[in-house]
Amino acid sequence: MNEKAKIKSGLLYASLLLGQTMAALFLFWRAFPIFSWLVTHLGERQNLVFGEQIEIALSALLLHGLYWARLRWVADPRAAKEVDATPVLHRERARIEAASRARCLSTSRRRR
Repeated sequence: MNEKAKIKSGLLYASLLLGQTMAALFLFWRAFPIFSWLVTHLGERQNLVFGEQIEIALSALLLHGLYWARLRWVADPRAAKEVDATPVLHRERARIEAASRARCLSTSRRRR
């Protein structure tokens, strides 16, 4: 990937991430007061304006659309490499097993 493509990919990634953030903020701004009101007025008839329901649904749809577009079609500019944790996990497992065996031996010696 050449330098121009990396910059273009990075800008697209950042703009999609910014769009996601704005959609999430809008969703919290619109949905949280409604949710809070619904929770504090349990058992009462709930009258939600149809326009608010449409705004929330469109915001959620936009948020998911931007997320999947960023995930599927834009390369991550950081290009993080996967880390193989298998050797670390095997060493840790062996250490725990050794400590467990030592603990079992020390408790069996105390009983005698």
